[in-house]
Amino acid sequence: MMDRPAIDRSESNRLLATDCETIAALIEPAALTAPVDYCDGWPLGEVVRHLGEVHRFVTHVVRSGGPDDAPEEESPTDDALASWFAQGAAALLETLDAADLDADCWTFGFRPGKAWFWVRRMAIETVIHRFDVEHALAATTPIPLDLAIAGLEEVSDVFFDRQVALDRTPPLPTPIALAASDAGTYLLGGTGPPGATINGSAADLLLSVWRRPHGPIQRTGDPTVLAAYDSAALVP
Repeated sequence: MMDRPAIDRSESNRLLATDCETIAALIEPAALTAPVDYCDGWPLGEVVRHLGEVHRFVTHVVRSGGPDDAPEEESPTDDALASWFAQGAAALLETLDAADLDADCWTFGFRPGKAWFWVRRMAIETVIHRFDVEHALAATTPIPLDLAIAGLEEVSDVFFDRQVALDRTPPLPTPIALAASDAGTYLLGGTGPPGATINGSAADLLLSVWRRPHGPIQRTGDPTVLAAYDSAALVP
């Protein structure tokens, strides 16, 4: 069973709202073909469409308790993309603000699923794609520490173990430690002594986990464990 995240709803949703506003302000038809090379080669417009679809899907899941009968919408034109994205973000925030966080709810984490799962998940999904949009336009701004910590918690307590359980990636030979200089240490792959450590700021470690460009990190320990980390599908 997952522990409830340390970041609370009001702060998480405040940061989510800020990132959604930042993305919406950057959506212009002329920018939508900018490449996001590490996102399956998608152009920026596809990243925004993907995020808008995720927001709408999660709004349905939290309101209904499950993914069944999620409505399908036609993809917006480039001219309508900014308003379409903003509308979906507003509906998501309204839903997360009003939700009973202890209500049973479908998630893709470990059971039992609760609605609070989606508060952290949407903030992290959005900040990662906000980075993508800004990076494609050479306009990056920092990832807030609270979100970076929440993201490292998420990969440590949900995502990596889920990836292994679904046979999407092999287990690590030994645990690996993500040691954030401005936060704590987060283990991937178990609870025993780590065979290797990656040091850096929480934001840079989060970007590394999500295979995004990042600032300086230092790697020490068993080269076999580090190589396994490099090749692992740590997140979906």
